Amino acid sequence: MRRLLACTAVAVTVLLPVAACGPTSPGDSAASAHPSVAASPSAPGASASASPGTTPAAAASANTKQVCAAAEHVVADSTSKFAADLVQAAQAGMSGDRTAQDKALQSVKALLATWSSGLGTQAAKATDPDLKAALADMAAAIDRTNAQLRTVDDLASVDLDSNGFKAASDKLAKLCG
Repeated sequence: MRRLLACTAVAVTVLLPVAACGPTSPGDSAASAHPSVAASPSAPGASASASPGTTPAAAASANTKQVCAAAEHVVADSTSKFAADLVQAAQAGMSGDRTAQDKALQSVKALLATWSSGLGTQAAKATDPDLKAALADMAAAIDRTNAQLRTVDDLASVDLDSNGFKAASDKLAKLCG
């Protein structure tokens, strides 16, 4: 069980720097953290395509800002929930209650699937090929981690770095600033 608690601490340590790219306070949104994004098209079906007088480079930059802001929101939200889910999983593991352990594991797995899906959605929207690849790589790393989880005890042995998560998050941080 000490390994599970240590894993929780390591996971939070690895993920918190990634979440630091998100909103600066609880009331902030990803859009308010990046004011220029708020002016970007956000209605369903809208795109960051060039309007008259806007260069393609400016439209691509607007798309990158919009996708980065949305991805940062996904990462910050998921990281926060992941840390809480890991604490619940550790508590369930210590309790010995098999039902609580299964419930905690399913919660972690569902969160990882949602996290990956959110990043995949942003990858599909990205027009910058490097940003698209970084988001897809991060989603794939999360999927690999999720696939390794079969029991609550597996949380203690999962290494996000070995799945490429840290490398992808570093690349995303570099691209999104």
